[in-house]
Order: sequence, then structure tokens, then C-alpha cells
Amino acid sequence: MSGMPVEIGKAAFSQSISPDCFLLATGVYIVLISAIFTYFAGSVEYGGDRTHLKYDLACMLPISIAIFAVVSTTTSRIIFRGLV
Repeated sequence: MSGMPVEIGKAAFSQSISPDCFLLATGVYIVLISAIFTYFAGSVEYGGDRTHLKYDLACMLPISIAIFAVVSTTTSRIIFRGLV
């Protein structure tokens, strides 16, 4: 007994979600959250004008996707540098 509540080994990671599925789920979450925040901010600022909402979404979604892609790629390269 090592005193840890869970033993960390190969068997512990065999039933976890694959990294690709996790990254896909995180990317979808980021897109949805940025769309919801943009919608609420646009509703408060412009009073529900659909044209401004579509414009704000068209500006913010590519930015959030680009930031997510850069951050996830950079952190995976830094964290898993020794494994690749």
C-alpha cells in the first residue's frame, strides 16, 4: 500500500476516454460556451438585434476556435514532448 487512494498504472488508464474524443468534446464545449456568451452579451448591448448577433457570432467563433486550437496544440506539445 502506497497510501494513495488510487493506484496509477496502465490498468487505470485503459478504461478512460480517448484523448481524441476528449479534445473533440472540449472543442464543442468551447464553441457552445462562446456562442452562448456572445448571444447574452449581444442581447444586453444591442437589445436583441439579430443582425448584430449574427455579426458578433461571425467575429467571435473563429477567434475562439483559433485560440482553442493554438492553446491545445501548444500544451500538448509541451506536456507530451518526451513521448513523441
